[in-house]
Amino acid sequence: MSVKKSKDNAETALLSVVQNLKQDGEIRLGQLEMLRQVDSIIHNGGCAVVKAGTGTGKSFAYLVPALLSGKKIVIATATKTLQDQLAKNDLPAVSDTLDLELSYAVLKGRSNYLCRKAFGEHIDERNPGAPKLFSYANKGFAVYEEISDWLAVTETGDLSELDIEVTADLAKEISVTVDECVGSRLCPKGDVCFAEKAKKRTEEATVIVVNLHLLCLDMVYGKILPNYDVLIVDEVHELEDVLTKTLGFTITSKRFRGAIAELQSALNEISKLRSSGDSRTKDFFSKMGYQETYLDALFATVSEELPESVAGIDDYLEMLSGRRILYGEPSKAETAFLAHLDIMADKVQFILDLLTKYLAHFSYLSSTKDREEEEEFLSEKPVQRSVNLTGKAPLPDKTIRAVQVVTKLLADMHHILAKDANFVIYAEREAGFLKLEGMPLDLSLFLDKGTFTNKPTVMTSATVDGAIVSRLGADGDLVSFTEVQSPFDYHSNSLLYIPSHLPDPRKKDMSTYRYSEIATLLKAFNGKALVLFTSKAAMEEAYEFCLRKVSTNLIMQGRHSRRFLIDKFTAERDTSLFATMSFWQGVDVPGESLSLVIIDKIPFPRPDDPLLMARRELAGEAGFVSIDLPKAANLLAQGVGRLIRSSTDKGVVAVLDPRLNTAKYKNYLISRLPAMPVTTDYKEVLSYLSTLALNDN
Repeated sequence: MSVKKSKDNAETALLSVVQNLKQDGEIRLGQLEMLRQVDSIIHNGGCAVVKAGTGTGKSFAYLVPALLSGKKIVIATATKTLQDQLAKNDLPAVSDTLDLELSYAVLKGRSNYLCRKAFGEHIDERNPGAPKLFSYANKGFAVYEEISDWLAVTETGDLSELDIEVTADLAKEISVTVDECVGSRLCPKGDVCFAEKAKKRTEEATVIVVNLHLLCLDMVYGKILPNYDVLIVDEVHELEDVLTKTLGFTITSKRFRGAIAELQSALNEISKLRSSGDSRTKDFFSKMGYQETYLDALFATVSEELPESVAGIDDYLEMLSGRRILYGEPSKAETAFLAHLDIMADKVQFILDLLTKYLAHFSYLSSTKDREEEEEFLSEKPVQRSVNLTGKAPLPDKTIRAVQVVTKLLADMHHILAKDANFVIYAEREAGFLKLEGMPLDLSLFLDKGTFTNKPTVMTSATVDGAIVSRLGADGDLVSFTEVQSPFDYHSNSLLYIPSHLPDPRKKDMSTYRYSEIATLLKAFNGKALVLFTSKAAMEEAYEFCLRKVSTNLIMQGRHSRRFLIDKFTAERDTSLFATMSFWQGVDVPGESLSLVIIDKIPFPRPDDPLLMARRELAGEAGFVSIDLPKAANLLAQGVGRLIRSSTDKGVVAVLDPRLNTAKYKNYLISRLPAMPVTTDYKEVLSYLSTLALNDN
């Protein structure tokens, strides 16, 4: 089929789709422009970065040409909300309207699915009919019965389907991470594993919907996703942060204790097998020349020496808290910590080597080919081995799990001990816990130059900038950037208010002026405001201030669940919602309930963020322009974008930061926002408000 005929078919198909759906039966100009760009990339190759304004209808713009192409498609998104929208609404709508025979599957990380083996371990061995209590709560029996009833009917095992809240503690009880999973070939529940079934569905599906985390794992390590023809990355403005977190690591004393527990389980398993007369285990100890007391010595190392070493980790992290390590002249505390870590790594490595040799011996097979496969399995990177575990003998599962968990821990320790120059490593205290964090400095070093250009790739978001692919190391000659405008009439339906009388937010003891401005705006609009802050402390101070000044209802993030807050804010028109960074994106409240967005100040990243400090240093004089401004512009645009969510929405955005009027970079930031009229005069806000005719009943 010629490209022209393909484009004509796609445009006709898009018209059919929008006429059947809630889009007033008309193709939007930006949507049509994006569709043509996507169709061209799919048939000609390359990478298209498309900045698509709110209301463009971008999902249909990429779904129609993608599905018509007949190629295998991967769509990656940042949020579960968009994943669900694609899988439950948009994909069925397009395929049904166009009468296409295709299948689609959603793939999530392994820990999102119930693990039958982990759940089965809550049955008391002495009384198979009695469930053990889950350690996270006192209602273990009720929770067990609820999950058991659901397990009898679920087809996917997706924990999000459960009616009960799946807390992080509960998830640890009934699911496993990739490092903890022993693999379907070795697991007694492998033939009915939900995660494996989900992966199998992706191999047969025409369209695969995944989150950005899985996409990043596949881009760096491979073997996560099946082969596909076209990649579409929606919400791509999140990709760099997700890739950074995917490649990064966190080391805590709790993680060390967890690894020690895994080693203890492995040694207990080996000890039981040896005591029971298992021939392969006895043969291993005999061939290695280990005496009867050898296991006792290993137990002593794992149960006594390692816990003593771990006890000192928090002491060192306390001394190093707030500091970047492996940077500049090391302090005495840093030198001592690295020496301590090195000794721990040697002890853990010694035990890991033994367990690895044991597994290789335990799974010793008759043919040379199978032995080679086992050796390859044992040498793979942890994340690869977890996903592609193909051992053929019934290996001890607790030992396998320990090897995987500890191998990943040692790999992270190696980044520190090897003084990896591409990792920024720093100690800090968060939520009362000390941790050592490691984040990659240059993301492009982890990706092939052709990651986004070897196959047709579309990247889209309402706030993406064209430089994203160069920051990820892609070949710029094969990348195009297109900006398609929103169909919404921002000029008539919105106003950007930047009060000039407020002091610079960087000045001390000036916060009260901003809080007073917030209260004045809330009174004028009778609520109906989403008030966004760059810090939790500022949010709480402003909330307490406004409680004393404003008679309308105020609610604040942190006191209720996100779902409760959004539902209440949507239903009660005189309510104002105070929130921090997680509400700058993903809040979709069309109608009068959200007629005012207040942003306390330009959301520049923290100046003391260790990773960004290192990236600024790498960028030199261009650090502020290349690092800070793009991040602030993206987040500011996301916050401003909460106001207009439909063609009938109207309202005001107030940014309480005079730098948006006076700074040299003001035009750059404003150019990244929708084309809204701008005022610095509060009287103009009142005048505009009088035209909105808001319903306060």
